[in-house]
Amino acid sequence: MLDLSGYLELSTFMCHMLSDEPDSKALRSRLDTLRDPVEIESARDFALLSARLTADSADDSVHLVNQPEFFVSALGELDHERLHYWQLLTYPILQLNLLYKMEKVRCEVAEVPGGDPSLLAGLTTGGAVAPSAYVDILRARLLGQLDASRGEVELEQSDEDGLAEQELHYGIVSGGGPGSETHYVGWTYHSSSGFVGRVHFDVRHLTEAMASVTEALSSDHQPLVEANSSEDLLYWGAWLYFRRFFAQEEYTVRELMRLFLAILDCALMGDCAMVHDHRESSDSLEQYFREVSVGARFKLLVDLGPPPEVQNQVRDDEWLGGYQWYVSRQLGWPPPTEVAGRQMLRLTRIVGAYLGSLHDEREDVVEARSAHGRLLRVDVRDWLGHMEDIGRVWASLNAGLREWRFGFVGFRSISMMINALASRVGESRWYPDLVSRPRDLAHRFRLPLIKLGDEYFPDTPVPGKSLHFDHPIDATPMDVGTDALRLAVLSPIAEPREPGRVDHSQCGLIDRSTGVASCFYTSISLGCPGKGLTDQERARREQYELADFCHYTVASVRLHIAPDEVARRWHKRWTDTHTYVSDLPSIEDLFGDRDGTSRE
Repeated sequence: MLDLSGYLELSTFMCHMLSDEPDSKALRSRLDTLRDPVEIESARDFALLSARLTADSADDSVHLVNQPEFFVSALGELDHERLHYWQLLTYPILQLNLLYKMEKVRCEVAEVPGGDPSLLAGLTTGGAVAPSAYVDILRARLLGQLDASRGEVELEQSDEDGLAEQELHYGIVSGGGPGSETHYVGWTYHSSSGFVGRVHFDVRHLTEAMASVTEALSSDHQPLVEANSSEDLLYWGAWLYFRRFFAQEEYTVRELMRLFLAILDCALMGDCAMVHDHRESSDSLEQYFREVSVGARFKLLVDLGPPPEVQNQVRDDEWLGGYQWYVSRQLGWPPPTEVAGRQMLRLTRIVGAYLGSLHDEREDVVEARSAHGRLLRVDVRDWLGHMEDIGRVWASLNAGLREWRFGFVGFRSISMMINALASRVGESRWYPDLVSRPRDLAHRFRLPLIKLGDEYFPDTPVPGKSLHFDHPIDATPMDVGTDALRLAVLSPIAEPREPGRVDHSQCGLIDRSTGVASCFYTSISLGCPGKGLTDQERARREQYELADFCHYTVASVRLHIAPDEVARRWHKRWTDTHTYVSDLPSIEDLFGDRDGTSRE
């Protein structure tokens, strides 16, 4: 399933139905039982032809498998994962984390002789990348906010005092190295049965608590009353802390759950400045993160609670949006809608940079480029006054989405983030209540891709009432799914290694623990070029003229990090088939030996 524990993995934009989970095994077995052998062979032949066509067109093959009705019903149980996906799209700290990881890939691609980071989206754009030391510090600071258990926590009060008094713990969490410290807030939990555990008020614990309470609320189940394991605390610890502050007679459990979701949503909507926007604040990034620490925000919101004069209005859907505005002003924070608007402008600046790649000199496109230039110079706090320019950029980007074939890796994922933020800005009054209705979120923001074993399935939410909203940028779930697959494939590039060297056997779709590759190409008996091919797999590839073509090959060639022999061969094939690719370099650009180094 969608695993948010691996925050630093780009593959979290895909929903992995892990093969070793009992539910996934049962689903896989039932699918295999119902499939007709003749239909399987026919579908495989079609998939092989599809792979051949995409190989000729310098594109990638993301072949979706049609699923029977029972599979659609099973996917209706993925509300937990759909909510996590919406969190990834919506909350600035998770957006920043994904952009950090994408920037890390850009930095590593730039280190490879001839590598072209301009085909990747990230915190920066074009050929220039962020300084690697700065990116590393950003990672360490993010790590403490996202998952405190992975950092080193130094408490300002001793564990003994906390255990004895069941008080909150304050301190510093370090992701490693100087300058990586951020504020920490945690709580020691005691159960009536004697279980004692620590609850970190970090992004991982808060997002899991949000998903758990949302599931309970949408299914009319009661939330957990007492935890007896660390796993219970991961999913329910923040809720159990919250419950201590509100007497049962003040609210029903259902009302408390809705209020809890509104508080969590507000806590996670802190304004995290982008790395290239540090001019907005004279403070250091460390200070900025301290001001938006999710743990500190959550604690302050719980302490404040709803103002007495409006406590009875918690039953009103629209009141939750007003409540968030009220408490944000009380605490001196920009309200969530304001944060969404600022972030929407920041992300528009990133994707708008690619307007320069449009081979189009029409008046509206030229004006959109000018609008983007103006957006780079404005204060993000003035985003509302520049919506006309933002709209111009979005309109031209939609034209770009239709023109770009391979496109810029990460572009569509960032575009969907903009759509989620625009949705929030447009419906700010009642939007917090939407968190309690994951089925509505699922219809707006379907999972990009569901990977079961080596096959890819579309997300098809079960029928239900859905509120219509037009996305300003025409990025579809399939667009983002393709993007997610490429990000997953490239993720090992960002791992520690010798500078300027890429291990071409380490595709992100190869399981690190087992070494087994599972993707579309292995599903149709084409094997994995990175792991080595059997004679049968090699023969099948020769039959369909696929050679070593796969998700990783097309990505590495397009980013100019493939071995010279591989790049030459595929460049010649795409030239011979008259493939038009706006970002494909010339032979001279690829192999001009700019620094005398060959890529092996």
